[in-house]
Amino acid sequence: MTKEEILAMKAGEELDALVAEGVMKYEKPSFFPPNALDLCLAGDAFHIPGWTCVCIYEENDTPKWVADLYSTDISAAFLLVAKDGAWDIMKRFRPHPDDPPCSPGRATYQAKVFLSDYDPVEDELIKKHTGRSPWCWSLSEAISKAALLAKLECV
Repeated sequence: MTKEEILAMKAGEELDALVAEGVMKYEKPSFFPPNALDLCLAGDAFHIPGWTCVCIYEENDTPKWVADLYSTDISAAFLLVAKDGAWDIMKRFRPHPDDPPCSPGRATYQAKVFLSDYDPVEDELIKKHTGRSPWCWSLSEAISKAALLAKLECV
């Protein structure tokens, strides 16, 4: 996946799956628990690190694996901050397209991470192993994209 494709992604399942596999290193399970539907109906979904087995009624209760909500849930996004390197998170206000003219604006966020598993001595190496998100309306989306971009730069 390219940097441009990651930047263009919306927060949601696809971005979460990429973060779970690429950043957190949680492989998507290749099995389903034999009682997945019973667990979901009882309100006790089967969870392993990074993934939850769910059965969605609109999809005929077929079990599927859903990654933790890194790009939409701030508590999951902060697991990324706790895992990797040095973070810099910036906040600014700008007009939102849905707001009336002359409104004070809404908060937008940009996250930058320098991965801790590298110890560069030159500015070029620092730039190479740093992920910077675009300005996002959601902090969790900005954190997810920065972490994914930093891992992409290391490959």
